[in-house]
Amino acid sequence: MIKQAGAWKRYYSQWGGASMVSDLLPGPAEATRFAGLQAETGGWIDDAMCSGAALIDHDRRRLLWFGWVHDAAHRAAALAVLSRTWAGWRVEWAYDGLGDIVAAVGEDPASVRARRTLKVPDDLRTVGEFERAFRNFSFPGRSPDEPLPRELPLTPMGMTPADETEPACLITITGHRPSGDDPREPGKPAEADAPIPAPRNGEGTTRNGEGTTRNGEGTTRNGEGTARNGEGTAPNGEGAAPNGEGAAQGEAGAAHDGRGAARGGGGVVRAYTPGSWCANVIEHGPEGLLDVLDRWTPVSSCARFPTSGVHLDLESREAGVWTTGTLDQILDIASGAWEGWRWSRWDDRWDEQLARVSGAVELPPLDRAGGFRRLAEDFEENQVAGPAVRGAMLLNLATGALRASMEKSGHKVTTAADNSMVHRPIDLAPEAASHVRKVIADAAP
Repeated sequence: MIKQAGAWKRYYSQWGGASMVSDLLPGPAEATRFAGLQAETGGWIDDAMCSGAALIDHDRRRLLWFGWVHDAAHRAAALAVLSRTWAGWRVEWAYDGLGDIVAAVGEDPASVRARRTLKVPDDLRTVGEFERAFRNFSFPGRSPDEPLPRELPLTPMGMTPADETEPACLITITGHRPSGDDPREPGKPAEADAPIPAPRNGEGTTRNGEGTTRNGEGTTRNGEGTARNGEGTAPNGEGAAPNGEGAAQGEAGAAHDGRGAARGGGGVVRAYTPGSWCANVIEHGPEGLLDVLDRWTPVSSCARFPTSGVHLDLESREAGVWTTGTLDQILDIASGAWEGWRWSRWDDRWDEQLARVSGAVELPPLDRAGGFRRLAEDFEENQVAGPAVRGAMLLNLATGALRASMEKSGHKVTTAADNSMVHRPIDLAPEAASHVRKVIADAAP
């Protein structure tokens, strides 16, 4: 979105989200020129399909954006450089993703929320017909002759513990889960009388029905679509992580009980690290989330610095979330599942979570030097080819092979729409590229 002299223009790139950071680094003039090379469009996509967006408001000298980042250190480096190449501008991260961008131009962020239901084909009228057509799905406890509604709710993606190679969400829990209580609210129908639930496929389905989500998790709660720090920069003014050099350790001396749980300043703390984004964690709701985590072994440290975090206090029913990505309006979307809970959005301030579990969880130092190194490498790659070109090549190879296979089998293949090349790479002048390289070098630790 570009605003100049009171007028908005909207542009679309099929692959631009993956290179958003590199394309914004040169500053307002080059970023605006790059946007103008893309396809002008009149509509929005939904937030599950949007991996990056930027609002460049020349009238108010404001940049509101989000895009794909490798990890917390890479994002901190990007924000630090943008604060210099966009000097005099408010540089803000859109924590609710596309919803923040939509709200900032005066439209309803709910209009870009991804569908959370699955349309049932007209020829499938009963549970049995659906299960026979989609053998990976089942409706436990339901009669095969039971009629289906025309739309089914989608369940959250399944969660598994993160391994040492993947970014993780840090979940911390204080207090105890009530035992022996029926988690259902009074008056909720018994299972046999309840509405048809989402089908189960063993893997968990995604909200967009495509089998994947944009970031594993998924955008407005601040009304204005702006970040909460007022000036739009990261909390320390340089775009770096809230904890400076990044060793977010809490207070020393936590005692562990041998099962992975630890006793911090607020009592017994249980910590978990799923390989999921925080929005996926929240989407499970309190009972669904605790049902999953009760089968896991708590941890006392993280192998890698987390990319997001969720804290639950089971006694006070207070919760908080921070992220280095986007929430995609999940706090609004999942509000019904968390009835009676009070949520706080901490933007990227992970120290808020650590303060509530002092000493119970140990995080590795934030690799700030590595973040700047990755930022520089990605910038150089983007000048030659970048992720957009790779994505278009892989898509065309895959669709070409699929077409050949189908035609060999006697099927007629028709292309309904082809947007694989809806992207124009940035073409920086040598002096502009040299300036970005110098800023990155000067900002690096």
